[in-house]
Amino acid sequence: MNLSTRLFRVAGRLLGWRWYPLVLAVVAGVVAVAVKHTVYPDLSWNRDEPVYLWQAGLLRDGQLTSTDGGYPALFQPWLSAHHDGRFFTQYPLVWPAAIVAGRLVGWPDLTLVVASALAVVGTYAFAREVTGRVRTAGLAATLLLASPIVAVQSGVYLTYLFALGLGTLFAAALLGAVRTDSRRKVAVAGLLLGVILATRTYDAVVWAAAIGGFVVVTERRRWRALLRLAPAFLATLLPVVALQLLHNWWTTGSPTQFAISVADPLDRFGFGDRRLMPRLDTFDYTPGRAVVGTAKHLFFLPWFVFGTYLGAAVALFGAWRERASRSTGLLLTVCAAFPLAYFPFWGIHISSLTTRISGPIYYIPVYAPVCVLMAVGLVQAARRHQGATAVVIAASMLITVPVTIGRLGLNRQLGRLQTAWTHTTDAVPGRALVVVSPSPYLLFLHPEGTTRPDRDQRLIFATDVDPSLIDLVDRSDRPAYLVRASVPASELAPSEHTSPYRISAVPLELVRGRSLVLDITAVSPRAGLSTIDVSVADDVVWSARTIPVTAGTHRTVRVRVGHDRASAGPDGIVIPDGATTLEVTMGVGADAAAARTEPSVKYRILVSSGTSIRALQPGRFYRPDNVALAEHDLRWRDDVDRGDLLVDVTGEPAPGN
Repeated sequence: MNLSTRLFRVAGRLLGWRWYPLVLAVVAGVVAVAVKHTVYPDLSWNRDEPVYLWQAGLLRDGQLTSTDGGYPALFQPWLSAHHDGRFFTQYPLVWPAAIVAGRLVGWPDLTLVVASALAVVGTYAFAREVTGRVRTAGLAATLLLASPIVAVQSGVYLTYLFALGLGTLFAAALLGAVRTDSRRKVAVAGLLLGVILATRTYDAVVWAAAIGGFVVVTERRRWRALLRLAPAFLATLLPVVALQLLHNWWTTGSPTQFAISVADPLDRFGFGDRRLMPRLDTFDYTPGRAVVGTAKHLFFLPWFVFGTYLGAAVALFGAWRERASRSTGLLLTVCAAFPLAYFPFWGIHISSLTTRISGPIYYIPVYAPVCVLMAVGLVQAARRHQGATAVVIAASMLITVPVTIGRLGLNRQLGRLQTAWTHTTDAVPGRALVVVSPSPYLLFLHPEGTTRPDRDQRLIFATDVDPSLIDLVDRSDRPAYLVRASVPASELAPSEHTSPYRISAVPLELVRGRSLVLDITAVSPRAGLSTIDVSVADDVVWSARTIPVTAGTHRTVRVRVGHDRASAGPDGIVIPDGATTLEVTMGVGADAAAARTEPSVKYRILVSSGTSIRALQPGRFYRPDNVALAEHDLRWRDDVDRGDLLVDVTGEPAPGN
């Protein structure tokens, strides 16, 4: 007996051991805890994660929603909806409830352990039911556990591995119920499908269509037997569905309206203008872009499976060898179901931007049938040539290890960038108001920066998207700080090229008086005619004299701003009653029209007018989007101070006083 034969016999006994699935579950839990504390100690770059944690915090306090505190624009968290004076997330209940369960027992990591263990055990149960072979099932579960996708996803509070485990357990229960005419198993399947629906609603639809459709087609001659199983299935499914509909009614006001449609109606399936949240730009999702996004997902899917492309080739070999088997048809059906189902969803485009970092997240359910097919392929290969199969396994391990280390290292680097946000705000002294900029929503930049107006917090977080911030700062008895990054917002997006950046917390000053004086200093980027315009609520209300300048020229102008003509002076700017934005724009061009068509920089200040006038400084910088400018479309992007436009705001009494 040669060495490879002995090794395969030992492996066969281990894979067939009755406690082997439990061993895999324990190992999966250990991996989850290790990844959490070494790769994602301060959460990951994925901003869905703090949203789930915020929702879990609400549930732990016995709440489904959070009050907006009278400042909905300033306190709204990322991926949340606003209805009837309250915030709630766009996500269903089960996953946040699972996070709460871990915290209630005093071990938050328990939720991650359960999710990873479920994915592995679910794959085992699914493989055993589909193939009817215990050792093949053990091998399939082992291959999933050894895949980089599990390592990368196991340490984050996201739903993907949890939903994979639920989906595979549902499939195993439903297939087993049909095979044995078991009402008990079909009741379990109904319950699991309901839990998936309350975790990842659309995934429940895809699992039901793929597995249920396959059963209906292949068992169509036994339709009476299937009908006899339906009552037990519905008896456990419908209560969970009713719970989700009740949650919809409580949050959105309608049982049939899901929170995601309230958060932004443009975040939906189909083609056309799409958007994650109302304060972001729309994106035209076309069939062509759907093809590109799907192709990227399919291309990078093998990166995160054991053996990468070699492993994918083994899975194809297994499908070919067992092509006549009904089980292969089922596995291929699941493999195709998720790419086809998500093709019209514009999230495929969004996730394709980070597929190289964290894997094709919407296709994670595909990894289970791929690992089953890979296990079938390895078993078939071993029967023909054990030595060659051993070489393939060894080569797959040699490929997988550096890929896993590389992806974990990249995620660790991106995850540790979050530390800068938390450390900076932790260092803010005493009880304070922290304004995160340029953040359209709370939790968008700062992973822990959220506000519960109904609770006492040392730090109250707010955004600077709305002029009502002036009123909040003025009413607060806390010092205010502006927290922002040292790089433009566009450079904060996660990628393989994201560089470390600094986060600073600077005092936010509320300037007030009968009038304000703006001393504007602009540095010309090139030679030409220089323009300086001041706008209120996007309307130009004041312009400095256009003059010729050379590159590097410093130009200084002064303008008075008041709440009426008496306070503003004859040549000043009058701000109507209420809060608004004041913007200073500088441009240089061949003529005044060219300078205004292609400006260099814009500085925004929040102002409020009444019996006096108030302003917050420092403000926010913007630069033109060069891609849009090339298409003669002026769009602004958040930026940082580069020293080419200084606006100093001081409060003064009215002229003549």
